[in-house]
Amino acid sequence: MIKTLLELGKKLGFEARTEVGASGSAWVDVAWLDKRFRYGLEKVHMWKYPLVAVVGFEVEANAESKQVKGSVANLENLGALLGVIVLTKENIDRMRRENKSDAKKPEGKLWEKLKKFVERWISEARPKTRILIMTEDDVMNWAKLEGLEGTTGQGGPSAT
Repeated sequence: MIKTLLELGKKLGFEARTEVGASGSAWVDVAWLDKRFRYGLEKVHMWKYPLVAVVGFEVEANAESKQVKGSVANLENLGALLGVIVLTKENIDRMRRENKSDAKKPEGKLWEKLKKFVERWISEARPKTRILIMTEDDVMNWAKLEGLEGTTGQGGPSAT
């Protein structure tokens, strides 16, 4: 997922980086930076250099309340115009393993259930930044629409 986000960011004209320092103790999985602000790009510490983050991504394979709220805090520290929490399919697999009532539910129903929880946790964190929720398939579909090879998926993002 990280690789796809990097490729997509570059395709869209951004300086795409991983593990971007949003503060002294917060790192964001992927950030798309404005290329016009080049000074300090080799370090990618947002609090030390005049860098402008346009979009920040946190990839969640284990979307629980504490992890999601931590991701919201990291995205807030980054100061990007948009924050995105990407939910991977590991979440659906875990839901099926841990809850017998979810074991046979269609994948779409489980995504709806998970997104409702994540929306609530984001809301409870009271972000000032707009945070979008996307699934792994959403990102793969976006990449496919942009012509990146080897990508599949479907669906659209949901905003909170």
